Amino acid sequence: MVVRAGWLGIVDSGTLSAAAAAQQQQTLALPAQRGSITDRNASQMAFDRLSDTVIATPYQVIDPAQAASQLAPLLHMAQPDVLTKLTVSGGYSVVATGLSQAEGTAVRHLAINGISVQDGFTRVLPQGDVGAQALGLVGANGGISGIEAQYNPELTGIPGEVVQNADPQGQALSVAKNVMPVAGANVQLTLDENIQANLEAILASTKAQFGAKAVSGVVMQPQTGAILGMATSPGYDPNNRRTFDPARARVRTVTDTFEPGSIFKIVTMAGAIQEGLVTPNTKFVVPPVLHVYDLKLHDAESHGTAVWPVSQILERSSNIGTVEVAQRLGARSLTNWIKAFGFGQLTGVDLPGESTGFFPEFGSPQWSGVSIANLPIGQGVSATQIQIARAYAAIANGGVMITPHFVESIGGHPVVYPPGQRVISTATAHALNSMLKKVVSVNGTGDAATVKGYTVAGKTGTAQVIGANGKYSNSLFMSSFAGYVPANHPQMVIVVTVDEPATGTFGGTVAAPAFSQIASMALVHLGIAPG
Repeated sequence: MVVRAGWLGIVDSGTLSAAAAAQQQQTLALPAQRGSITDRNASQMAFDRLSDTVIATPYQVIDPAQAASQLAPLLHMAQPDVLTKLTVSGGYSVVATGLSQAEGTAVRHLAINGISVQDGFTRVLPQGDVGAQALGLVGANGGISGIEAQYNPELTGIPGEVVQNADPQGQALSVAKNVMPVAGANVQLTLDENIQANLEAILASTKAQFGAKAVSGVVMQPQTGAILGMATSPGYDPNNRRTFDPARARVRTVTDTFEPGSIFKIVTMAGAIQEGLVTPNTKFVVPPVLHVYDLKLHDAESHGTAVWPVSQILERSSNIGTVEVAQRLGARSLTNWIKAFGFGQLTGVDLPGESTGFFPEFGSPQWSGVSIANLPIGQGVSATQIQIARAYAAIANGGVMITPHFVESIGGHPVVYPPGQRVISTATAHALNSMLKKVVSVNGTGDAATVKGYTVAGKTGTAQVIGANGKYSNSLFMSSFAGYVPANHPQMVIVVTVDEPATGTFGGTVAAPAFSQIASMALVHLGIAPG
């Protein structure tokens, strides 16, 4: 007996003391409320709602099987799963989370020994799918996509803890430790909830009208890079995880690349004008077919040999004329200008998963003789929609490359972004602006993008999509329109891309009308004067 007492008092003392403490004390975690996400007008887009968590102290549950049968219907769980939670080793087991307070109350009323209900939080997006792709999702360990992931450290609070002394029956006697939780910081976005909701509706309507695979759009302020709206149709309902499709949650404007087609022609024109090689009035002889090595280049509309100024080449979206301008610019300068306009690089937008896109640099193994004929017209280069918006913003704001962004402030403190970098002169930007305004005219390819009472500048794009065989398809296209409004004092850049429309092909037919609808809606909402 003496030896056994010595063994228990010395050798097993630590284990026994820990077991006694586990039976005499209850440690309850106090979850911290996650910061809210609001739009630019302080309208809540994501917030934490009070919810209940069911917790078990397994060794105190007298009849686990019976308790599981009572709890399962209330917790919407299978009885064997509940039983597993009630029979784990140790003095603490989380049985279920995210219950409504009514469901939590029902569990309390069962009065099962060893079962308690703790208040907590559940993430809610009150507008459903509005802005859901950009906002992102929250998992057990915090943000897993979108703004929720990008700013997870700021949104996440500091949890608290309560340690209670308890009697053998588990009844609390006193509080040994009490640390209150600290809520996370609120994040205010540049998104405008009204613009976002209407943008999504217009994109969905465009998708249905043309039977497209997907339609994406972005609305951005050209001077600051503040994003007012961004979405892809089809979207998803973040409040219904049972129908969750990860592909629909992707922020395609930032993550997905595509061959931009003719909306990319501004890069060639900007470089040639900035270097003084051409002016908008410089004339080129444009043949019906241009031979570049083994490539025969045609324009979308057949024509004989024509003499067109640079402005008309852009207005007519002539592939041949654009390549002739690029040949005068030269291959090395062309790729330098593509890089200067931010392609092949991250824009710095504050969302995870941004793609850099790709283009073959002059002198690299990927460069070939026909690259001088492909790149100027937006083929053989991949870009994201946000890169396109940034490039057009540089023309709209007078020649400065800015940082696109979603967040205005964190915890009430404004977020400071890197200053813009000048890429072209103000004079070059004004020349391009005049040319792009002609595109959205009766004679231009983008006349469907007009907005009553406002001047519009922009460019249509129609690019062949590479099919399953690795070759350009003659039936699959990416149709687009990129531009800004009012062209005389630009307030917003809008880019619309229509992925593989079943009916309609050209950007001027498929994407330009959506641009017009988005612009009309946003101009009225923001109270921007005609001009």
